[in-house]
Amino acid sequence: MRLKQALEKIKGNKEIKALENQGYFLNSCIAMMKYSDAEPESWTLTYFSNATELVSAVNVNNGVDVKQPARATSKTTRKLDLKQVKVFDKNVLEKSKQAFEKGFRTSSKQIILTLSHTGNRLLWSANFVTPNLELVIIKTDAETGEAISKTKESLTAPV
Repeated sequence: MRLKQALEKIKGNKEIKALENQGYFLNSCIAMMKYSDAEPESWTLTYFSNATELVSAVNVNNGVDVKQPARATSKTTRKLDLKQVKVFDKNVLEKSKQAFEKGFRTSSKQIILTLSHTGNRLLWSANFVTPNLELVIIKTDAETGEAISKTKESLTAPV
């Protein structure tokens, strides 16, 4: 399912309208998928309230499942302005997979794709989980399609 399809599915949803009427706004879009898949099967859209500092996850696949608000892990968040998004998930996935295959000597079975604000930029982040528990992160500007960064981090490194 493409992100545009997920956003279309939630239009007119009464539970989401109720959240928006309480001051919640869309602040991120997240999909987890197999590396071999052409597109995600589902999306999780997060709605945040500055007033309550709560977040509600909305799972979109065959239907729409709105979860009860819970404490947010991050208190600094911004509303997603989807009009700014010029480069969508299909293009980002294709380019990120190419960059991953070309620039990193490892494989991946899972991809976590997110759309959110980082600083003043609206960014796509393609996170490739490798067999030796590393995370290869490829960030792309959602307006221009410019590759911003390519990094590798260990998931097992001490914190």
